[in-house]
Amino acid sequence: MTLHRTEHDVLVAAPAAEVFALLDSLTDWPLLMSRIVHVEPLAQDGPARLAHFWALSARGIDDAVCRVAPGPDPAELNMALVATRPPASALNLRWRAEPDGAEHSKVTLTQEFEAIADDPDAVRLLRRLLGALAESDLSSLRLAAAIHAAYPACRFSFGNRVPLDRDASADAAFDFLSRPEKWPSHLPGVVLVSVNEERPGVQRLEMTIEEPDGSMREERAARLCFPQRHTIVQKDLRPRAPLFSHTAVYSVTRAMDGEAGSVACRHTMVLDPLAVAPAFGPDATFAHAAEAVRRTVSVESLLTLRWAALVGELGST
Repeated sequence: MTLHRTEHDVLVAAPAAEVFALLDSLTDWPLLMSRIVHVEPLAQDGPARLAHFWALSARGIDDAVCRVAPGPDPAELNMALVATRPPASALNLRWRAEPDGAEHSKVTLTQEFEAIADDPDAVRLLRRLLGALAESDLSSLRLAAAIHAAYPACRFSFGNRVPLDRDASADAAFDFLSRPEKWPSHLPGVVLVSVNEERPGVQRLEMTIEEPDGSMREERAARLCFPQRHTIVQKDLRPRAPLFSHTAVYSVTRAMDGEAGSVACRHTMVLDPLAVAPAFGPDATFAHAAEAVRRTVSVESLLTLRWAALVGELGST
């Protein structure tokens, strides 16, 4: 098989060490790159890690298990797909962050791949697809790293929790959260919901929401539902202003040992500093914007969780 190599790079307004630290924190990739939905660590083997990645692609939401290991240079991170899909027979990625002055860096993404049977058409297709993915990831990373470098407090997390009665059905509560097509009948402000389930538990969600002032807001999200552990991971594909990125993890906990269960959601967000003034006015501070977003999202989140808990107590919708 012939090994093909492509290379893409971008200049980032952040020190190389900070950029590499962001890349090395694999579970943060959904906050850094627009097409990455979720990263789940699987195992550690010395310095090497196995991780399960879910990401947007032309085919929908793809997933792959990768072996991630440090390169020979401390500024390198190597990734190899454990199993590839046609037309690729092998795919390896190498991320490298190099200083470009004291406060800037050059990030290079090298892709090495083999095509099944060395098919020339497959090679051309892979070059085109991998090139588009590289440009998307590097562009998102450039913006995210610059935000983190200039505003260390740009990222914040918070959670909401509603108790679940001991006799309530955790399965029914989870079913309500994992079936958003039912929400317009229950949640005020949710006007329309469209759910495309590409395969069991892998969803593309579109919602039309009426705001308190009567305006309409469109939401799009990618969702991964894990019924066995009553968990849903959600990545906003169109984050509300002034957010750069927003992920949420819903969880339903069964009652155990006489303790009540709960329905909860953990939100993690990155603020875009350039979007604060357009969203809240020229005098708005970073802290004000973060608190305003936290308050608004908490209201919506608690309403959803309370309905899920009620459905759990009733046993069904």
